[in-house]
Amino acid sequence: MLNYKYCFPDYDDTLPSLEGFSDCSYKNDTCPSISKEINKDVYLILYCDYKNPNLSEYPNIDTGNGVYNRFVLMLDQPMVECNAKLLELFPTIEDVEQFISKHTLEDFLNMEDQT
Repeated sequence: MLNYKYCFPDYDDTLPSLEGFSDCSYKNDTCPSISKEINKDVYLILYCDYKNPNLSEYPNIDTGNGVYNRFVLMLDQPMVECNAKLLELFPTIEDVEQFISKHTLEDFLNMEDQT
């Protein structure tokens, strides 16, 4: 059984398939997630909220444009920082892919936390 299906049996979608990312869902999170190690102990984590915003714990996450941003990209450096850094919110997986493809490890490390 896939981890997200065990942790979130009511999840209303399948996790996206992004190159190098794998299911890292944890039952105490608000939604399923996938992650990819991009350098030693540096990870991109993509939280994939429910397709139906009414099932989300945060249905009103938007950047001021009224769009439901169901994908949240974080940078995690557990050996350096206690909390992961919020990089960006996205309404579609295509937006996530485009964002990731345009940035390097150094870009991610130098980005400001968006929280």
